[in-house]
Amino acid sequence: MNENVEKRIIAFTSQSLRQYGMRAVRMDDIAKQMNVSKKTIYQLYNTKDKLINICVETYLNRVENIFRIIRHDSPDILVCLWEVSKAYIENLYRANPSFWNVLFDF
Repeated sequence: MNENVEKRIIAFTSQSLRQYGMRAVRMDDIAKQMNVSKKTIYQLYNTKDKLINICVETYLNRVENIFRIIRHDSPDILVCLWEVSKAYIENLYRANPSFWNVLFDF
């Protein structure tokens, strides 16, 4: 499978998760919007849960990288703390509340 297709599926699914929440995201919708078969998605990720886990891991890696860059670019600890706080808040509020509600249910 083309690596670009996998990245596009993860990006689309991640956006859908943030926008609609985990319960509203369906494999049929992902396949239709990405113009791939549902079988292809299941060959890549086996289950919806695995795809969601990969999306969450990707998100966490991105946030960790943002924090590393801030720490590297901010030698003053107060500036670093301020920038990390801003980045954290900005990333939290991008997601629909239904996304966070499902996470808190676990």
